[in-house]
Amino acid sequence: VLGRGDSRAMVVAGKKDAVVKATKKLSSQLPKSLPRRHEAAYWRKGLVVAGVDEAGRGPLAGPVVAAACIAPKGIKIKGVNDSKIVTEEKRDQVFELLTTDPKILWAVKIVDSQRIDEINILQATFEAMSGAVAALEPTQAVLVDGPHVPPQLKEKFGKLASPLVGGDAVCFSIAAASIIAKVTRDRLMAQLDLEHPGYALGKHKGYGTAAHLAAIKTLGPSPVHRRSFEPLRNLFPDPVVEARIAARAPPAKRAAGGRSKVAKAGAKNGGDLTGWVVRRPDPAGDLAAAEQESEGAAEGEAKTAGKAGQKLAGKAVPAKKSAIVVKKSESKATTVKKSESKATTVKKSESKATAVKKSVVKAAAVKKSVV
Repeated sequence: VLGRGDSRAMVVAGKKDAVVKATKKLSSQLPKSLPRRHEAAYWRKGLVVAGVDEAGRGPLAGPVVAAACIAPKGIKIKGVNDSKIVTEEKRDQVFELLTTDPKILWAVKIVDSQRIDEINILQATFEAMSGAVAALEPTQAVLVDGPHVPPQLKEKFGKLASPLVGGDAVCFSIAAASIIAKVTRDRLMAQLDLEHPGYALGKHKGYGTAAHLAAIKTLGPSPVHRRSFEPLRNLFPDPVVEARIAARAPPAKRAAGGRSKVAKAGAKNGGDLTGWVVRRPDPAGDLAAAEQESEGAAEGEAKTAGKAGQKLAGKAVPAKKSAIVVKKSESKATTVKKSESKATTVKKSESKATAVKKSVVKAAAVKKSVV
């Protein structure tokens, strides 16, 4: 979805002009926006820079949505900050301000749950981000929220594609993209809630809340649930999804089967595996190939162990030297024992001296009583 000064270009926007005008009046109540020093570095070079962010990597249902936003120098909009710390009401207000300003360019790319199951959530996020940027033709550089730049953007922009960890909390353009992506996805989830009642998708936005998990166990997964995410994958295994996951997994991991520590951690975190594959035995039943792979790995380990043993043998310490070392260590141990026995003797003598002092004191007391 591409927008240029008109939020109604979005199929999910649906706000009336009267609401937009009311939002602009309320903009004076919004907090101060983030600074623009990250964009300024590109402006000084005469480059057009876009901020990129996503929403919806972790939920068990619904799409992942990415947005790209170009906010030129001189734009003054309040309330542009991290979408996660801005209230829903203020997010909606800022969203309208951003998407109705004729000077601001923005685009949204939506990747649905079926595609997520097909290529995994990390690749789906990369696809959404690169798709949003591709819709903004003037873009010459990109600032991407997070530690990684999608390979598609890295290939296109090279060094002008920069990752920025926590970018939605420090960079105006990324925060603007974050708000656009978040509001877009929230409105999509409200629509999906009407199409798939019973899960309350509009309330929790697809995240793995207790109420959502209870609804899944009762009703089963809907067409918009991510079947590659735990606990859906365990509760309602899908042969097609399993085959795709197995095809993505490295051969050695596929042969080993089972779930990785990262996958287990993702399952505890509401199913957000962040691109990691939950590894299990090959559902296609190709056990013979798996055994050959594991045997080959075992042979390789044996060869490595043999080489390591040869190296250790070449570096072995002669018997005489080792015997001398043992004797020295024994003599040190004997010395330590002697010093310990001396210390014990000193303690005994000190205790005897104390006893003598006490007897002297008693004798003096006796003399005084006699006198």
